[in-house]
Parts: sequence; C-alpha cells; structure tokens
Amino acid sequence: MSSSLAKWSIFRLLGDRFSRDIRLAMVFGNSGGEAIFVTHNDEVFSIGGNLLGCLGTGDTALHIRPKKIDELCGMNIIGFASGHNQHVVAISSSGAIYSWGLNRFGELGLGTLIGSLIPVQIPGFLATKTVVQVECADHFTIARTSDGQVFTWGLNDCGQLGLGHTTNVTSPSKVEGMLGGRFVSTIACGQSHCMAVLDSGELFAWGGNVCGQLGLGHKFKTLRPCKVTGLQGAKIARVACGYDFTLALSDTGVVYAWGQNDWGQLGTQTTFNDEAISPIVSATGIGRVTDISALHYNNRPCAAVNENGNVYFWGTLPSAGPIFHPILTRFSSLIDVYAALDCVPVSLRSFQIPVDENPEGAISACLRKSFDDPETADLVVRVEGKEISLHKSLLIMRCSHFRIMFQGNWKESEQRELVVNDFSYDAYYAFFKYLYTNEVDATPEVAIELFVLADFYLDSSLRKACEDFLVNFIDKENAAVIHEHAVRLNAKGLAERCLLQVADMHLMPGLQAKCVQLIKLGVTVTNAALIYANAVHNNAKELEDFCFNFCLNHMTAVVNSDGFTACELQGDTTMGFFRRAANGRAFIK
Repeated sequence: MSSSLAKWSIFRLLGDRFSRDIRLAMVFGNSGGEAIFVTHNDEVFSIGGNLLGCLGTGDTALHIRPKKIDELCGMNIIGFASGHNQHVVAISSSGAIYSWGLNRFGELGLGTLIGSLIPVQIPGFLATKTVVQVECADHFTIARTSDGQVFTWGLNDCGQLGLGHTTNVTSPSKVEGMLGGRFVSTIACGQSHCMAVLDSGELFAWGGNVCGQLGLGHKFKTLRPCKVTGLQGAKIARVACGYDFTLALSDTGVVYAWGQNDWGQLGTQTTFNDEAISPIVSATGIGRVTDISALHYNNRPCAAVNENGNVYFWGTLPSAGPIFHPILTRFSSLIDVYAALDCVPVSLRSFQIPVDENPEGAISACLRKSFDDPETADLVVRVEGKEISLHKSLLIMRCSHFRIMFQGNWKESEQRELVVNDFSYDAYYAFFKYLYTNEVDATPEVAIELFVLADFYLDSSLRKACEDFLVNFIDKENAAVIHEHAVRLNAKGLAERCLLQVADMHLMPGLQAKCVQLIKLGVTVTNAALIYANAVHNNAKELEDFCFNFCLNHMTAVVNSDGFTACELQGDTTMGFFRRAANGRAFIK
C-alpha cells in the first residue's frame, strides 16, 4: 500500500489488489468511515459506512469490501468533493460533473428534491460547460468553469448561492453581480459562505456572516458577491474556508484570516473566542507560505506548508485543545495532517496518489492497456472466428499450460496464431483478461464456464477468484447449476457457500424443484433449524417436511447446535415445531 493511503484507517480494509492500483481517493463521512477511489484502469470504487447512500452504490448498505460504481467507470474522474456526509460530487476530465446522496435542498443540482443512490450527471446549461473545480458544503454546491464563471445550487437560507435572494435553488445558477464579466481563478466554501478569487488577485465573498467570515468589516449576510477590501492591497492566490472562518494566501506567501476563532483557527495567537470581521495577518513566523488548507467540519483544523516544505498546524486538536498559533509537524503534505487527526480523519476533497509511491499500480495499468492490443501483441488467439491479441511472454509467466506450450517442442511455439475451441469466446476472453489484470470480469453465466475453464488449465488462483466472484451472484435461479459444477470439480468451499446462500435467502413460493433438491442435499445438524424456519415462513411444504424429519432423527444434536440457538425461531414456529415433534414421539424415552 502506498504511504499516502496507509495513513488513512479506512484504506486498511483494502487488499493488495486495490491499494496497489489507486490513483485518486477521497475520505469523508461523520468519522472518516467512507471513501471513494479511482484506479489506474479508470474504475471507480467506494467502501465504508453508507447510511445516507453517499457511496453511490445504489443502496444504503455497509460495504466493508470495495464496491464498483459502474456509472463513473471509464469517465476519467479527476476529482471529488463532499458535503460532510450529505452528498458527493465528481468531476471528469471532460468537465462533466456527477452528483449523488441526499437532496433535501436541491444540492445535487438535478432540478428536483429527490435524492439519488447512484451518480447522475448534472443536466441543463452547466452540462454544456467545462467544469474545472467543484466544492461542497453540507447542503449546497459551488462550481467553476474553464471560462472563469461560477455556478451555485442548493440551500440558500443565508444567501450562500450569491444570487441576490434566499430561495433554495435545485439547478445550477450563474453567479453574476460583481463577478459578471470577470474571470474567477479559484473558489471555496464554508458551511454557509463562499469565496471567489479573480485572476487579478481580488477576493470576493458572499453568504452567511454571523462570525464575520466574509471579512467585510461587519456581520450581516450578503446575498451577492462583495469585494474583500481589507487585504492591504495584497493579491490573493489561494483561499480556504472553514466552518465559519476564512483563510487567504497572497502571491507573496502571506496568510490572512478572519471569522470565528473559538478554537484558535485564525492562527493569530489571539485570546480565546476572539473574532475578526476584517482580514488580519495570520500564521506569522513560519516563513513564506506556499499553500493553505482548512475544513468546514466543526473541529475547525487548519494547516499550511512553507517554501521549505515544512507543514504547520493550528486550530482544534482534541487531544491537546485549541492551538492558537501554527506548530511545526512531522508531516510532509497538507493531506497527511487530516489523515492523522484524532477527531475526524477526513479529506473532503480528492487527493492524488504519486506514481512513485505506487509503482505496482502503474505497472498494473500498463498491463491492462496491453490486453487485446494488436499493436504490441505477438500472438493472436482465434475463438469462434474472433481474435484476441496477446503476448507470449505474459502467457508464459502466468499460465503453466502456455509455459509448456511455448517453451517446449510443441509446434505452437513457433506459431503467431492459435485456434482454440474448448470453450466459448466469452470464457476465453475473460480468462486471458484475468491473466493480464488478475480480475474476473464476466457475467455470472460466463463466470461459471470460466470456473470450468480454470480447472481445465489447472489454474488454482483463477478457480479461487471465480469462487469469490460467483458467490456474490448465487440466487434461486442459478444455485443448482453452480452447486453442480462446484461438486463435480471438488470445489467444496463454493458448494458449501451455494448451500448457505440459498439457505439464508427468503425462499419464494413456488421455488424451483432443483433448488429444493439442492437445499436438501446440504441440510446438516447446524443449519436444519434455519432452513426449516425459512421453509415454514415461505410455505415451502416439501422442504419443511424434509427438514422436520431430519430434525426428528437428529433431535438432540440439532437442538444443542449453535445453529439452532442462532436461528431464533419465532414463537409460533417454535411451538409448531415442538408440537409436531411431540406427535412424532420424539420425546418418549
């Protein structure tokens, strides 16, 4: 795992396959328990808690293993932003943006108040623009386009959308006023306020201002962009917003701060709970600053890096209390600061994984691109009249069958084309792709054939990968078929998992006879009570009778098993079970 990812506890759930292949990631959620990431192969996955559906996986289930987000795969996603754990926005290299999550105030920009569990491209006028930056607060979103325009949408109770009113907006709306006809070079937002830096170095602010976070010399909310005039003529290069405060960095490396200071977030050594309604110089004594960062979580942490690469921190540190002036840290980047926070380790924005930290990921991406590439291939495999372009050297390294073929005295060792017909084209395509990527990429039907193919080519790792893949697709329609192959190929693990998957399902009335027979074959002392309960619940009479007779013949072992205790039969089911057992003379000595 790369050093950048290893610092985040959420990524410790990943196996080597994913951690080696990540190029972009973001950590978010109430406690840093959710993450989304992009691989070198341009696939997008998420992992972690998912209570509000912000993982984009189409559900609200917890995912302790990476779940692919199909809607974003192949879109060349270059950035993410998150509004705490309310909604998420992704931006592609083409400038398209996608949103998902809660949508109580229109923060998804989809023209409705209906949330989405999957990414949806934001439609309308903004879809004709090239978006280059997007930022999220809890309930609103702000975006910047390549031509320097700014668009906002969502909650607007404090005028944070900069549209001249306080009505919520469900679709992207252009921010005009003093920004009209000007080129905005960067944007930022806090909980209820926004900032925009022009290419001239001027800074404009709008939105909520209860703590003076707009830096305008007063505490009144502002419904349209207003110029921040108290910067002593400095040209601003970067801006960062906390919950209710703002940091700005000039082109000469000076930091300015204003707004709430209850936890020392202004970095000015001022006394506890002082506020600043106009910009004041901050983070002094650390040299020329080259970058700044703040989060709009309630813990209000801030960080900066100077021209020597030293990273400083100030604001909230729960283990140490408020820190009113920057302290030197051991970190090498701003993102590392937030990974180490003992309060809420979140990034809220995406961060790149340097290639030199993850050379295996770069190699993996190269191999993926080489698969079925006729320009670099030195072998063509023809199946059912279709061609697959491959590389002999990789086949020799990855498969013993081809190692013997190409390094032995076989006639095929000199050929540049092979014709194979033992399995279907789809199965062979998935097989060869696995040799290049170490991933099973197939439909469940093809994966079953691939499982048989793996046995044919004596590829134990592929067999295991197919088992792991297939278990996620077992249902009442295919369980018997998968179980049949698993038994024939002596894949005991898969066969057992077939039985357990089917036994755990809420069996539907009219269950296919094959599945009933399959379940009968797998009834044991441990699972008999569970299968019996499901059969009673779903009126599967044949299966109910079979399980009851099994329990009757093994009553003591069944009742004393862990499975009987764990299945927690409902009262009526339990009463009926024991009454029927008594009638069957199970309790007569």
